Amino acid sequence: MKDSERNKLYTITAVLDSGLIYLCTKKNLHPIDKYWCYLTFFSHGLFYHALYKKNRFLLDQLHYWVFLLPVLSTFTKTIYPKIMSLFLIIVIQYLWIIEDKCILNEDNQIYLEVLNDNNINMQKGFTSSPLIMNYDELLVRRQN
Repeated sequence: MKDSERNKLYTITAVLDSGLIYLCTKKNLHPIDKYWCYLTFFSHGLFYHALYKKNRFLLDQLHYWVFLLPVLSTFTKTIYPKIMSLFLIIVIQYLWIIEDKCILNEDNQIYLEVLNDNNINMQKGFTSSPLIMNYDELLVRRQN
C-alpha cells in the first residue's frame, strides 16, 4: 500500500471518528446506537494499529468490517449511525472510481486474481455498488 493511500485511510477514519466522538458526547443515543459506536471505535483502533504496523493479515480481516458495520447500523434506533455509514459507503464508491481500485488492497492481492480467474466481473466498486444501491432501501424499511 502506498503512503498516499495509507494517509487517505487515516484521514477518512479520523473524520468518521470525529463524528463518532460528537455523537457520543453531544447526542442522546439509544443503547443500541452506543454499542454500534463502541464497536466502530474498537474496529477503528485495530485499523489504526494495522495501518501503522502494516499488518496485512489484520487489514484483510478488518476489510470485512467496512461492510458489516454499515449493515449493522440499519438496526440502530437513531439516524446518526446510518448517516455516517452512508457517508463511508459514498466515500468508498468515490475512491473506487477515482483510484480504479480499493485503496485498502495491495495492487497484487491474490484473491483479486482468483476472482478474475473464475470469470467474476471486476468492475469499479464491484462490492460497494450493490451495497450502496440497497442501503437506501434498508434505511427506508427500518424507518417504517
